[in-house]
Formats: sequence, C-alpha cells, structure tokens
Amino acid sequence: MQIKILYFSGCPSWETAAARVRAVLAELGRADVVMQVEDVHQASHVPSEWAGSPTLLLDGRDPFAEGDGPRAGLAIDGGRHSAMARDACRIYVTETGIAGSPSLDQLRTVLTAALTEGHNIKRS
Repeated sequence: MQIKILYFSGCPSWETAAARVRAVLAELGRADVVMQVEDVHQASHVPSEWAGSPTLLLDGRDPFAEGDGPRAGLAIDGGRHSAMARDACRIYVTETGIAGSPSLDQLRTVLTAALTEGHNIKRS
C-alpha cells in the first residue's frame, strides 16, 4: 500500500494529519509502511486527486472523498475553473465536529481496512 499526503506549506493541518497517520500505523504495528508527503507548490501542476491540504491518498484513492469526488460542487474564480486552488485548506467532518485533518479514529478505520484488503505493503 502506498500512502501519500498532498499539502501546501501554508496550511498547518498537513503536519497534524501526517503525525496522526504515523501514530495509527505505529499503533497497528505497521511503522514499516512508507508515507510520502508532496507539496503541491513544488509540482508543475495540481494533481487531479487534490482536494485541499491535507489530501490523504491510499494507493492513489482518497478515502474521504464525497459522493462525486473530492471536488464535487467546488469551483474557483466565479466558477470558470473547476480546478481547486493550490493553496486551499481542506475541511474534514469528524466525530467531534469540523477539523483540518481526519481524526485518529477515522484514520484507524481507513488504514485498518486498507491494510487488511491484502495490499502489498511498501516497506522502508
């Protein structure tokens, strides 16, 4: 399984998300799973999976995407562009309310499911 966090440095929530992913992996005894982080400001274009900072991808899939995709109903520049801005912070709905990153419980749920689906785990 490949874990990637897309972020931009102006949004502090990506650091919380990364720390929580590491904590859950350690809790699950899977500190060997590699997590990549990618600053979208360093990329030549915004990745199609980008849903704001932080975007968590498990094998290229966003487990927190809503209905028709992570950008459903979002538009910038008066709706003329469907791409999300590089410096957009993402909002997650957690069991305790709105937050800038998924909760430990949410990450535990999605990571446990992904790890038990028989994915090949990328080891460091």
